[in-house]
Amino acid sequence: MLLFVFQNLTSLELYNFHDGNAANSIAGVLLRSPNLKTLGLRLNCDIDTDNGPIADVLERRKCDFLERLCMIYASHKTAAPLALHTLRLRKGICLWPSDSPTVGNYLARLVEKPKIQCLHILNDDFKFGMAQFAANLPKLTRLNQLRLNTNSQQRDRFPTNAKSLWPGVVEKRKDAAARYAKLIKSLCPSIQYIQIADWTWQLNILRAPLNVAGNCIPEYAELLELD
Repeated sequence: MLLFVFQNLTSLELYNFHDGNAANSIAGVLLRSPNLKTLGLRLNCDIDTDNGPIADVLERRKCDFLERLCMIYASHKTAAPLALHTLRLRKGICLWPSDSPTVGNYLARLVEKPKIQCLHILNDDFKFGMAQFAANLPKLTRLNQLRLNTNSQQRDRFPTNAKSLWPGVVEKRKDAAARYAKLIKSLCPSIQYIQIADWTWQLNILRAPLNVAGNCIPEYAELLELD
């Protein structure tokens, strides 16, 4: 990727690129753009992901691009987490747990998470990466807009009942999505608007969050559906 000419960017959105040496090239641009505010990434995967959730058809080794990018960026002595306002993670840029026990929360090496205001995750049936995703949410203290979806071709299958956190308990996809919205609100109270698949809600707090074990949902969030 011929990115070496770019520096001092405030916005970088790269979609449909092949992996190859892209992580190194993108890390170089990010290092030369310390005031970047918007970052959007999408891989051009060389396999068909239209016939099922991406987590089912992508091998793990093909979905660690974000982790590699974060680690390459952080390996430079001059690197500091970017104060992004908007982060868009599309196909192939998955926020999945690392296979290495020493890596930990790799996203924090790239992004100053308390500064993020708008987050789009458009790549996965996100139960697979829910642990990593949930671990980041409490640190996104300025996040007010969140959008979650798979590839556009899969919208009618998202979120699936079988792969939700409540298989057999929640029958309708919309109800499962609403539960996710309340769970996410409990982890990140600053969120005001959330879109999951075809449904968008404004979220209001009814009372203070409760400490709840497991996957129980504190019923302190009111969801106002928007057109």
